[in-house]
Amino acid sequence: MEPELRPGTQSFQMSIPVLSVAAMRDWEERSWSEGIDPWDVIAQVGKKLAARYLSSSQAGDSLLLLAGPGHNGDDVRAMVPWLFQRRVELLSVNGKPEDLIRLETHLAQGPDAVIEGLFGIGLNRPLEGVWASIVEVLNRFSGPVISVDVPSGLASTGDGIIGPVVQARETWTIGALKETLLKTHAGAVTGRLVLLKD
Repeated sequence: MEPELRPGTQSFQMSIPVLSVAAMRDWEERSWSEGIDPWDVIAQVGKKLAARYLSSSQAGDSLLLLAGPGHNGDDVRAMVPWLFQRRVELLSVNGKPEDLIRLETHLAQGPDAVIEGLFGIGLNRPLEGVWASIVEVLNRFSGPVISVDVPSGLASTGDGIIGPVVQARETWTIGALKETLLKTHAGAVTGRLVLLKD
């Protein structure tokens, strides 16, 4: 059973690793320079995310995956081979106007859940234009939205809320808490935090 974390509780205050954006970037650079294949890491993350979803859903459930242009999106895409006996739609999103139309069409079909990995921990600007509209449409969806690592739009600067942010039912973070999740107002958008162990 993966730990579920709530800021301010005893379980949250226990010895849980926290990574800053800089520490995460440093780990990546050292890992890649030592010959670790980033795609192997992404594949393992995708497998862990899929296992978590399978454990909390039923055969035949419908799932919409939203994958952004970066490695956060790659993590979501890497889930697909492991999502056995689920009805899965993968929507790769690049911030184009047609992405918004496609998202609205998919959400109108009423998926049982949405897992989003549009942006990761390094975001340092507010989402604007089509990206902001995508977040707003996603936040109107009545079903559960699960964010990977951080809710998209949660920034690594300031108090974290500097523009539109996905309102997640749950946030699944891999290996360690990300510093962005501890920003002043992050708890308003992360929902239940679940730490997936390495």
